[in-house]
Amino acid sequence: MIIESKNLQDGSIIDCDVCIIGGGAAAIAMAMHFAGKRPNVSILESGSLRLTSEAQDLARGDRSGIPYFDLDETCYRLLGGSTIRWGARISPLKPIDFTERSWVPLSGWPICRADLDPYYERVFEFVGLHRPFTYEGRVWEPFNLSAPAFDGALFDFCAFQFGKNVLLGEIYRTALRDADNITVYLDATAQNIQSNLEGTRIEHIDVAGRSGRRFVMRARNHVLASGGIENARLLLLSNTVSPAGLCNENDLVGRYFMEHPTVLAGTIDSPRWQDLHDFFSPGLVSGHLVEFGASLSPALQKARKCLNAVVRTNLIVTHDATQALRELLWNLRYRRIPHQLEWYYPAFPR
Repeated sequence: MIIESKNLQDGSIIDCDVCIIGGGAAAIAMAMHFAGKRPNVSILESGSLRLTSEAQDLARGDRSGIPYFDLDETCYRLLGGSTIRWGARISPLKPIDFTERSWVPLSGWPICRADLDPYYERVFEFVGLHRPFTYEGRVWEPFNLSAPAFDGALFDFCAFQFGKNVLLGEIYRTALRDADNITVYLDATAQNIQSNLEGTRIEHIDVAGRSGRRFVMRARNHVLASGGIENARLLLLSNTVSPAGLCNENDLVGRYFMEHPTVLAGTIDSPRWQDLHDFFSPGLVSGHLVEFGASLSPALQKARKCLNAVVRTNLIVTHDATQALRELLWNLRYRRIPHQLEWYYPAFPR
């Protein structure tokens, strides 16, 4: 069932087994796991079925410190969330990402990559990936391709696959609407997570809509699935019991924000530049949209005391207008915006 909050009676109290705050990829995946089962699931989505400026304005905020995107450009408030802008580009985390590393302060997870593998299989099915698929090692061999001659002590090859299910809010809308045990509340912004006086148990969620209607959601289990920024913002705003915010006794909420920055790290000068670029460019290989990359080997990460990264190529076009146009069209085809548009300026007459 899908309900607009304006159709609820003001001051309503709604009970459920599982309350999921957020309506993006994580929320829809979890809800679909419960579809047709016993738990009664409620999704609180701040936006509607389509993107609106009114809902998006709620994502605005001030930034300080390291330069970053405008906050209302980092997440999208509608059913399906930021999948309205993604390409369903998927690759599992590497085993080293979970381990304690002496050169990375406070590193080390309480789980390892093997603990996640069964759940990765669910994700692959959810986003429509082809299986089986090789994500690490000699990733090119299933496609009868040849790899560039990179130093194996420095780089490991890896692969990404692009899922067929992109706009998850549209793809799973009917299933969410028809599931007897799932209710999606649109225009339903969680404003406060109210805990008991000890801060050990959630009592209810205070929810508001732009129409002015307010209601309370009570659940046995609660899931924050609003993204790295919005999860932290909601916890910090929920300060009626603890002034520092909910679950923030150690002042850690929002301190470990993760992003995947893209930087220019070097130049490759090769007589076979086109073959090299084609190898690392997304494309249809045996009917599957895939992308190969070169990740930093564990030995190189330890030697350089750095984090994991994936290397891919971007052409620097200086005088060839035809090649510049080819690159621009390629980026548009795969919904990617070139990081440095000035790369193309010298190629076109003024």
